[in-house]
Amino acid sequence: MCDNVIELLRCPNCGEDLSIDLNCKGCGQRYSKTEEGIYDLVFDEERLDEREMTNKLVDLIREKGLLELQKRQQEKMTEEIKQAKQAWGAELGKRLKGVEGYVLEIATGLGGAGNLIVNENTVPVLTDLNLDILKIKDEKILKGGIGEDYHLVRCDAKGLPFRDRTFDHVISLGGLSNIPNSSEVLSEMYRVLKDGGKITASPLFVEEGSEAAERAREFDVENGVLKENLMNILSGYEFKEFDLDVVSSATAVDDDMNVLDIEGVKHHYSLLTAEK
Repeated sequence: MCDNVIELLRCPNCGEDLSIDLNCKGCGQRYSKTEEGIYDLVFDEERLDEREMTNKLVDLIREKGLLELQKRQQEKMTEEIKQAKQAWGAELGKRLKGVEGYVLEIATGLGGAGNLIVNENTVPVLTDLNLDILKIKDEKILKGGIGEDYHLVRCDAKGLPFRDRTFDHVISLGGLSNIPNSSEVLSEMYRVLKDGGKITASPLFVEEGSEAAERAREFDVENGVLKENLMNILSGYEFKEFDLDVVSSATAVDDDMNVLDIEGVKHHYSLLTAEK
């Protein structure tokens, strides 16, 4: 990994700069870096409320193994879902083509945009709340031969440890649909984005009144999975322009790796592009 990420950081607790050994120059909060090189910048474990969904996934990986879970996921995937995801992926690739500069990915998870943003023209920073997920992600990137010049940061997406107007591009392929109170996430994405920078996100919408919508409310993620809710939030920001388009749709099947994948529920694979 490259080693200049420290100049992008600030304390997520008080907003002051961090020293080279990751101590806050303002409040004195101490942060750390794992032996794998992952920056651990979560300051208040008690207030984290989105762990339930990611911890379920990590527990499944430990119990069944990632390869076995992915195999089962592929076996259950219908042709309709495959085609919908392929169409979405192709459109995402077009929108991220030529991305360069400082690039932040929020809630990178086990998939993410690593293969599209880790290149010689970018300084990619991939973040997630769950340290185990980031360790698995690190192995996947290295084994996949995607590249080595990237940073991994454990942090709360609702209190990002980065300075204002730092990134040329902010990406979240699953965060808006999986992190509670997505309005707070969008606020932080907007804050760390440079003027003229772009946000690319891929919310997975479900229909109001569906079982998935009710489950989303249980996990407090409805603002990221109901299109009208997200549109209302976006309209509160001074974007030069934004587009929120449904790219493709498919009927879901039950999937242990995603609590919103419920048999028979319609999923709408969408893309958001916004310029500050």
